[in-house]
Amino acid sequence: MADDTKQREINFLKGGGEMGSHIRNFDWSVTKLGTPEYWPQSLKTSIGILLNSRVAMILFWTEENLCFFNDRYACIFENLQERIDALGKPAAQLWADEWNLLRPLIESFKNGSEPDDEHFVMLPVNAEGKLRKMPEANYSAVYGEEGNVCGVLGTCIQNSPVVYSNFAGKEFQNLQSDSAVELQLLRDTVPAMIFYLDSEQRYQSYNQMFCQWFGVNSTEALGKSVKEFLGDIAHQKTKPHLDIAYSGMQERYEMYAPSKMGSPRWLDIIYTPHKDREGNVVGIIVHATDVTRSKQVELALRESEMLLKAVIQAAPVGISLFVGEDFIIENPNDNFITLLGKGESIAGKPLVSVLGSAENDLVIQTLKKVYYTGTEFTANAVQGVAYVENKEVPGFFNISLTPLFDSEGNVHSILSVSTDVTEEVVSRKKIEEAEQIFRGAVELAELGTWNLDVLTGETVFSQRHAEMFGFHRHVLSSNDAMSVVETDDFERVLDLFNKALKPGSDGKYEAEYRIINASTGRRQVIHAQGQAYFDKDGKPTNISGTARDITIERELQSALENEVAVRTLQLQDTAEELKRLNNKLEDANKALTRSNEELAQYAYVASHDLQEPLRKIRLFSSLLKDGKRDSESYNRSVDRISFAAERMSQLIADLLDFSRLLQQEAVMQPVNLNTVANSVWNDFELVVEEKGATASISQLPEIHAVSIQINQLFYNLISNSLKFTSEGVKPHISIDWEMADGLEAASHTGQLMTFEKYYHIIFKDNGIGFDTQHSDQIFEIFKRLHGQESYEGSGIGLALCRRIVANHQGFLFAESEPGKGSAFHVYIPVQKFTVL
Repeated sequence: MADDTKQREINFLKGGGEMGSHIRNFDWSVTKLGTPEYWPQSLKTSIGILLNSRVAMILFWTEENLCFFNDRYACIFENLQERIDALGKPAAQLWADEWNLLRPLIESFKNGSEPDDEHFVMLPVNAEGKLRKMPEANYSAVYGEEGNVCGVLGTCIQNSPVVYSNFAGKEFQNLQSDSAVELQLLRDTVPAMIFYLDSEQRYQSYNQMFCQWFGVNSTEALGKSVKEFLGDIAHQKTKPHLDIAYSGMQERYEMYAPSKMGSPRWLDIIYTPHKDREGNVVGIIVHATDVTRSKQVELALRESEMLLKAVIQAAPVGISLFVGEDFIIENPNDNFITLLGKGESIAGKPLVSVLGSAENDLVIQTLKKVYYTGTEFTANAVQGVAYVENKEVPGFFNISLTPLFDSEGNVHSILSVSTDVTEEVVSRKKIEEAEQIFRGAVELAELGTWNLDVLTGETVFSQRHAEMFGFHRHVLSSNDAMSVVETDDFERVLDLFNKALKPGSDGKYEAEYRIINASTGRRQVIHAQGQAYFDKDGKPTNISGTARDITIERELQSALENEVAVRTLQLQDTAEELKRLNNKLEDANKALTRSNEELAQYAYVASHDLQEPLRKIRLFSSLLKDGKRDSESYNRSVDRISFAAERMSQLIADLLDFSRLLQQEAVMQPVNLNTVANSVWNDFELVVEEKGATASISQLPEIHAVSIQINQLFYNLISNSLKFTSEGVKPHISIDWEMADGLEAASHTGQLMTFEKYYHIIFKDNGIGFDTQHSDQIFEIFKRLHGQESYEGSGIGLALCRRIVANHQGFLFAESEPGKGSAFHVYIPVQKFTVL
């Protein structure tokens, strides 16, 4: 495992050809850098870029400028041994004679300033005074993890021995003529754009890379000015830099520019003034290197740095750096500032000046130990004080102090991470208190506790649990623990265990089962509960819980259930009897209500309808007493007295018929409705012939009813239809029926009917009809819609019909329109029912 980790840490040395192999095999442990896996990330990244670059590169690292280079750069050395000897050597030692040429450039980068002159230089001679073929190189700073310059990276821009450099001295500027320089710049082997602008900013020459970048041929841009070739917008971007170069100063800048070679890319552009012997600028040598890869690395590093700062700022813990021996506070996040409670201006101040005197000694002493020993310090649940809205609040904190080392292995700062764990500590203390309470509750509840290790099958019982099961040992195998479970319950209990231990389940276990006590042989009832626990892979590790002997409870419960069952049966019988009595009482109440209503109608008849014939008898009797017997008025008075007496006799007879209906007949028998209908129709033979009436009678059912009352019902309804006929219209009567359910019946009564079926008998005629507003009035005793002179009768017939239907626990209603006939609907239950 350690070898794999080490291999991953030196993956940046993969490839790189010959020099890559030498760097991997070199014994770096004898150097100040140490072995590669401990090199800083900035060095790893730089060497990774260097070894995999297709251009010659050299890296000067740390203050000693230790040298690293790739195969292309290694060509300047005469043999293999010279290359190996140069690897990791300080530049001042490797090129002692030439160091004065490179040192100003390298130091200018490390001092944090840009050099005034060109960033490329030639090392002209070796120690033996021979001309060394050195590539022309472009140098740039390499920044470390803390933002300081740790090294300088040289990228060669051509493999020519001819290079212009102010660092090399004026004697090198005259090595070649102006035309030779121009020809040299046009070499197409250089992996960069190189072109020459004359004093009027017109293109005089350019290389093949220029053609590829802009998509032009070798002559298309010649003679054109920069403004003409690039356009106004691009020219405005480059003009300030061109102005600097044409003023005689070298200008260097980076630009994100479009290219005909694909997507836009980053260019590192250097404008070098070309001066004549008098120092006048006669043109500009332009060198533009594609630095997209390194720029992307740079941007990625910046983004990573910004992301790291954002993560630190957003971290839910207090984070800060204590730099140097004075422990200067740097990069404190908001949580650290809040926890410290010393205000937002603590950054840049020594920690000792920020802390109070009471806090100084222990904190500073701890920090010094970390700083001087390089050992990490951690402490958990340290009691301290937090600041909430500038108020001190007692709390607990986890503190971590981690030393951070520089490239030489010395501690340069300490990373402080403080986590407020007050809630966790308080919660843990509450849990501990709850556990103590739970243990007490377990004892008071006489609970036994148990735990099963799933991997080993070992079951551990508490003392109470072992005694409950009759075991003499506290640790048993799972088989032994289950051996006391009764056979009938064994499979069910085992299945519940397995379900709780199933991966993905909630892990809850609960069962009630019977056991045979291992010591006494007594049968007991046990109620057990448990919870299974799983590892990170979802596999069960153990299940633990409690058990309670509920034998006495179940025995009491069983006795109670038996008693409840007996009492329940008794209550059910009583309820049935009460229901029967309630139904009777309800029927009696309804009958009483109807009787009261009918008695009220009786009272009305006695006070009104029966009084009218008597009044007429008295009136005409008085007239007879005072008049002559042989006069015409005398005979008319006698006729009127006779008619009034007959009228009163009819009323009294009808009242007697109605009163008999108030006493329901107990004898119910099968009644064939077709026989009844035909018999009644024959009774009206004379009226039928007189009025030319017709009837259509369907096949009617046989019902269970009081025969004489059903006969009276049919008689009154048919009589009614034959009586109230329209002048000039032959009466027609139809009698049909259908079976109706309780829901249909309830829709007419507005009451819930518990009976399931009804005989629905419909009487229809084509008589004079009536207005629906009188649909209830026509069923009242002695109520008439027409005068006695128009239609004879006492007005009691329909009241008798409703009374008959009510006696059969049914209901009757009528539908009609004036001039369109009437329909009477009779609902009689198939058997006795109760209205709720």
